[in-house]
Amino acid sequence: MLTTFLIFAVSLLPLVEKFRPYDKIGQVINDNVPEKDIPLIVEGYFWHNLPFYAKRKVLRDYPIQKIIEYSKEKPLLALVTREGLQKINNPEILWTGRLYRKGSESRFAVFLKYIRKALRGDYSGFEVRYLIFKR
Repeated sequence: MLTTFLIFAVSLLPLVEKFRPYDKIGQVINDNVPEKDIPLIVEGYFWHNLPFYAKRKVLRDYPIQKIIEYSKEKPLLALVTREGLQKINNPEILWTGRLYRKGSESRFAVFLKYIRKALRGDYSGFEVRYLIFKR
């Protein structure tokens, strides 16, 4: 039993962490946007790990039009889709990457299935997102 746990902890978990870039997103946010009063806005979805790593308020499920309106009044820090990125004028792209989008990571077996597919080049369980900032 202990051997199985050690194999799991040493070989599988580091691989899984490569598909959970929330810590990198948080580091990029905090290195580039130190003002904690600027919230992170997420277009059309919500990843539950983001508030912890971003160390700021996260506004979830915003439609792109609402994000555009927000950016006219205040500095914008947002996690958007490719389509959303194309609608925002001159943002600075701080990070680009794939985030798991097929449900909760707590359904670990399903998450592992999509990681396995991704390792073979099929990223159907993941979505490309852009972390942008605009003053």
